[in-house]
Amino acid sequence: MADIPLQGIRSAELLALPDRAEVINGVLHIMSPNKFAHSFYNGRIFNLLAAYVAANNLGTVATNMAGFIFERNPDGSIKDYKVPDATFLTYDRLPADAELDQMLEIAPNLAIEVLSESEKPQDVKDKTAYYLSHGVQQVWLVDPHTQTITVCTPQKIEGDRLTITDTLTGGDLLAGFRVPVQVIFDRTANTRYTQTLQELMKTNGQ
Repeated sequence: MADIPLQGIRSAELLALPDRAEVINGVLHIMSPNKFAHSFYNGRIFNLLAAYVAANNLGTVATNMAGFIFERNPDGSIKDYKVPDATFLTYDRLPADAELDQMLEIAPNLAIEVLSESEKPQDVKDKTAYYLSHGVQQVWLVDPHTQTITVCTPQKIEGDRLTITDTLTGGDLLAGFRVPVQVIFDRTANTRYTQTLQELMKTNGQ
């Protein structure tokens, strides 16, 4: 990730960039391309989440490249802009008829981050804490290297670490969402992955 200290960056300038980027305390951070594994596991968990949300008409999900303006400077320029790998927003935050052709200035209910080996642990902690202090209700940290998912909430910022023997649930935010962690990371478990998708597509899990 490369840092570019631009002053007063605005939405039009951010949208005009050829690369994915975030803004952290007014500093532009150009994000490096992802390895295939990063996108694979992001797609895996996104599909499971999207199936459940759609079946139960709970809200809207989006993959990476969907950025959120969390804070602006007094002059209207962007202070903090985050691009999670996947997000979920309830209809309370983003109504079904809301205009989508825009940069959203709300916090998603759920932010999912697929971790890369190059990411510094402190940066991950800082980003998670920022999310949770700015309206995000849950953060899922998906680590393909350790095959774990850490579920963080404002009540437990350090999170609960799930291994492949555990089940990922949605808590109060996504009641009824249940996915064995193994089906996310085990590439040979395609039959079980498909079965899990089919279960999630049943309304209210029935």
